[in-house]
Amino acid sequence: MFHAIFAVLPNTASMLLIMVVVLYCYTIVSCDLFAYLRPQQSVNGFDMHFRDFWGALMTLIKVSTGERWWIVLQETALQ
Repeated sequence: MFHAIFAVLPNTASMLLIMVVVLYCYTIVSCDLFAYLRPQQSVNGFDMHFRDFWGALMTLIKVSTGERWWIVLQETALQ
């Protein structure tokens, strides 16, 4: 079982690296395009916004996992 897990790790690491690069590129673009949107309050008190790099990265991670993505969609559709 451990042999199978260790055999899959290199492929998983390369896929994770690709995901990080794609998220990084989309974060840079979203900071430029959507910086004017007002911050959205989340359930945990985290502001979903695109005004700085880390806020935009966390917002994109939340949207990619499907957590409250419709709030960002509605706000961008209004503006």
